[in-house]
Amino acid sequence: MKIGKVIAVIGSCLVVLGTVFVLFFQQNEKHSNLSSPHLEVKANKEEIAAKKGAYCWSENEQSVCTDTEDPASNLDQSYEIHAVSDLEAELVFNNSPEKIEIERRDEDGRWEKQLMKDNSYFQLPDSEGTYVYRVAAQWEQGNVTYAFRVVTE
Repeated sequence: MKIGKVIAVIGSCLVVLGTVFVLFFQQNEKHSNLSSPHLEVKANKEEIAAKKGAYCWSENEQSVCTDTEDPASNLDQSYEIHAVSDLEAELVFNNSPEKIEIERRDEDGRWEKQLMKDNSYFQLPDSEGTYVYRVAAQWEQGNVTYAFRVVTE
């Protein structure tokens, strides 16, 4: 009789653990369906994807927030675009934001706001060098930060 009770208790525990496990993965699956917009950077007929940083996004009664390091730190070459100095570059979102702010890191490590034209274009520096840019974009559904590097020649 004791063995029957032990088996019943173990079985009940397994059912409870299984239910918790299924509910946990269903919840994570819902959040994985949320997709914040992507940013492409175009210059001189070259195009790259910008590195996505922290974001908060809400849609279809679901929300997700991520807290990552500054996307401008540790940029590898896949986030780098080569361009002629003093030309315009374009920010291309797969979903147009309501507001965009762009800033460039100067040689002293300080961030300087850059002017945007038509909410899509920005002027590249007139001197050769490697420049890191950070973009903060806002939509009704949330906000996303991005970063990329431009090498001007």
